[in-house]
Amino acid sequence: MKILVLRFSSIGDIVLTSPVLRCLKEQVPGAQVHFATKAEFAPLVAHSPHVDRVHVLNADLRTLIAELKKEGFDHVVDLHHNLRTANIKRALGVKAKSFPKLNIEKWLLVNFKVGRLPKLHIVDRYLSSVANLGVTNDRKGLELFIPPDQEVDLGSLPPVHRSGYVALCIGAAHYTKRLPDHRLIELAGKIVGPIVIIGGREDSSSAQRIADAIGGRVFDATGRYSILGSASLIRQAKSRDHARQRVHAHRERVRQADGQYLGQYRSRFRHGAVHPAAPGACTYLRSIRPALPPVQQDRLRPLSEGALPVHGAPGSSAHRYTCERIRSMSWDIFIQDLPDVASAKDIPVDFRPKPLGEREDVVARILRALPNGDLQDTDWIFVNSDDIDLSIQLHMEDAEQVRYMVAHVHGGVQSAACVAALLNALGLRALDSNTGEFFDGATLDESL
Repeated sequence: MKILVLRFSSIGDIVLTSPVLRCLKEQVPGAQVHFATKAEFAPLVAHSPHVDRVHVLNADLRTLIAELKKEGFDHVVDLHHNLRTANIKRALGVKAKSFPKLNIEKWLLVNFKVGRLPKLHIVDRYLSSVANLGVTNDRKGLELFIPPDQEVDLGSLPPVHRSGYVALCIGAAHYTKRLPDHRLIELAGKIVGPIVIIGGREDSSSAQRIADAIGGRVFDATGRYSILGSASLIRQAKSRDHARQRVHAHRERVRQADGQYLGQYRSRFRHGAVHPAAPGACTYLRSIRPALPPVQQDRLRPLSEGALPVHGAPGSSAHRYTCERIRSMSWDIFIQDLPDVASAKDIPVDFRPKPLGEREDVVARILRALPNGDLQDTDWIFVNSDDIDLSIQLHMEDAEQVRYMVAHVHGGVQSAACVAALLNALGLRALDSNTGEFFDGATLDESL
């Protein structure tokens, strides 16, 4: 059987397809496995013993379709499931199976932090698309094959890095998936020993700012190596931090507190050498972690003496919010265009939030409401005083439009009042990430 597997991007997602390629090759008698992807990601599968041929997508999809038509495939496995792969499947006209992308569930999680995604690892969702071929998960984990000529000789690194280093991967396909520069500098400052910064040429300016701030123990490898050369540096590191963690995922099952399986794979290092309980550890890291049962929520630092107190009468919005968030260190408030319903569970499936406005206007309105706010890195506003510990993160629709914002209350007896003032100034409601309920500035004001 001649099988075509489709996955065009990106690094982590393609590495996550490796169990599918292996299981197809080993479990389907006589399988010829072809893989189609973008040119820049072709090396990730080009050396796999489970892939017979790689087809490359350049600028013109029609050229790729013409090439694929000549192969005479029996079956297509679509692990990308978008408009381009739909065009390919339609053009080939053979049996095809797509993995469940769960776009609506992902949209609810991204926009409203409503968790409706199944507790099923992405690898198992990928493998569900080949179950009709009799393929099952062999539980051997992820693979990435690096040929000898792509391995990086540690002797070519600066002398201080040759006996061991931490790999800090700063790149990401989307801006909202990476830490801002000032947080990367903070993180690098807490890492002990030599650091190798890994990323593409587009990450060089950020790497230079980190190197300037930290000093000579940082080696900037951005843009110096191929994608497999970078993987080689990650493989040889003493520990790895941030973006390309999937390359080093291990196969240990992770159980939640109730004994349910979370999935077969988990990264060895979610956030590198920063210990979760380190005093003053980067509070931004918590905001990008997936929601976990309370017993598993990492505490990045203990609450300060001026921590957020319990506000309002029992049963009121402020009382409930502050009681629930004190235990988890930060009260996270999502502010964006919301439908006229009571809570996130009531959001219509066809609702699409509008951007909040242009960045310059949104920032000006925030600073008018919170005049002691400090704008940093264009996307972060920090409000700190003896009674306030608040940060506001802007999430962008594009280069100019703000899609939504997240306010993180870390402590301070006046921080909740600042949130109420912010909501009143913007004329918006907010979403409590824990309960899924909506509230506005007036409601919060009345409860304080």
